[in-house]
Amino acid sequence: MKALQNAKIGIGLSPIDATGTTFTPIAFDLGTGGPYSEVMCIVQTGNVAADMTSLKLVERDDSATLTSGTTDITGGGFTAPLATGGDNTIRCAFVPLGGPRKRYIGVIGTAGAGATLINAVWIGIPAVMPNSNTERGVTETLFCT
Repeated sequence: MKALQNAKIGIGLSPIDATGTTFTPIAFDLGTGGPYSEVMCIVQTGNVAADMTSLKLVERDDSATLTSGTTDITGGGFTAPLATGGDNTIRCAFVPLGGPRKRYIGVIGTAGAGATLINAVWIGIPAVMPNSNTERGVTETLFCT
């Protein structure tokens, strides 16, 4: 639990209703708040009205748009929720950081011809614990007893 209290949290995809469009990913910066010991992407879908054509993890050296000039992260392609049966599901992908990795990573996909409700969140567990909410990427931290 302590590791999650100190995690950096970032938006991967703002909640959207996409129909036949490519999602616009929000880059997660591995150079800010790190170094990270591990990073996880959580993708949640609501209604998937038509089969998605792709949903994968990508990386890039600079913070320009992640919709072009990216490299696919090996093993980072989701096998689901690509089909209409992927309604109301949560999928997780873990990104290994033990080898070479580009600075910015993201989740990108293309919706099918029907409405697709989707959002994504990144969680980075730092090797060195952050000192503030700003470093964690959150507005407020509550500690319950």
